[in-house]
Amino acid sequence: MASPVRRLGDSLQPVTELARRGGALVADRAVEVRRAGHLRVRAHRDDELDVVAFFSGEPGQLYQLRMWLGPLAELSRHLRVALLLRDARNAAAIAAETDLPVRMSRRTEECNAWVVASGARLVLYVNQNTQNFQTLRLARPAHAHLSHGESEKVSMVSNQLKAYDRVFTAGPAARQRILDHLVDFDASHFLDVGRPQLDVPPGRRHLPRDQRTTVLYAPTWEGDSPAMAYGSVASQGVELARAVLASPAHRLLYRPHPQTGRFSHETREADHRIRDLVAAANAAEPAAGHLVDTGSEFGWQLEESDACVCDVSAVAFDWLATGKPMVLTAGHSDSASAGPTTDQLPRLGPGEAPRVLQRLAEESDPEHHARLQQLAEHHFGDTSPGASMARFVAACRETVAERRARLGEA
Repeated sequence: MASPVRRLGDSLQPVTELARRGGALVADRAVEVRRAGHLRVRAHRDDELDVVAFFSGEPGQLYQLRMWLGPLAELSRHLRVALLLRDARNAAAIAAETDLPVRMSRRTEECNAWVVASGARLVLYVNQNTQNFQTLRLARPAHAHLSHGESEKVSMVSNQLKAYDRVFTAGPAARQRILDHLVDFDASHFLDVGRPQLDVPPGRRHLPRDQRTTVLYAPTWEGDSPAMAYGSVASQGVELARAVLASPAHRLLYRPHPQTGRFSHETREADHRIRDLVAAANAAEPAAGHLVDTGSEFGWQLEESDACVCDVSAVAFDWLATGKPMVLTAGHSDSASAGPTTDQLPRLGPGEAPRVLQRLAEESDPEHHARLQQLAEHHFGDTSPGASMARFVAACRETVAERRARLGEA
């Protein structure tokens, strides 16, 4: 499969080449090319595909696609896969992180013409961006919504799901959630895939091996409305961080959401205070190894952490499969709705942040482990190693085969 290309003046350069040169020059040139309007998808005779993963969003939302790079790489061992993006900065960043072919154009007609010419019979979407609907107009490929995480946030039950031919769900809980909230949704559109991200092998180790208990604090962002205000950074984050950092037996792994502080000055200030606390703790005891994690890779945190404090978000449901101790924060707004699983998980109530280590210790027992395992199976089905990835690959292969058969291509 040919390298993705971009037109720079009169020459064509692969996206991967431009993105991997490193340094500020790449970022500056990528933005410059984008403004000049010279960045285009190029149709190659060997762009013969089965699956296109489509992403449209701001650079701050790129985590939504990154969540799927591992499963898509595995899928490419079975089907021909490429990525299609609508922003030059995103294309350059993703091309530096994956060996999958990357294509990009800001122009709808070029994107759609390329998808048609590629022969792809499945287009995957990781969010509900309005630009999805510019590609959803194509009739020949099947369109499937993936989402970028499994949670009980209200955004998980958007009526926009009805626009897709398939909705890849994590498991029974997700299907029931959608049917309970959406009127006249066609349940035949569901395909369960578990959480294939959990089957991506972890990379290098990020934290030292020692006797400390590592506590992962992974809050979500503040949201753009009261109904989405699940974030705890401003309400509990600073006191929670202080409590963990004060214990010589514990290590704090703070992983803020990529959009933390985007809309809230209070949240932004609290995030800065937590980062300062971590820096001060490491300066006082360099061997402690406390970490503020803003990397793009997610998965190793579940492996290397011993306990988790998080908000109502996909992190809570990913952590379920580990069976290790967890507590959910109280969140920032009473307007943010919870859900049946959230209501069964231990909560760190208002004013309880200083007691976070005690609350986590209370959850470290066999009964707690069994309860989390039962909830994990309700959300993801079979959580044995490799099971989710196998279902994801099978769902994509099945959808491609069905669409080709309907079109008389099989």
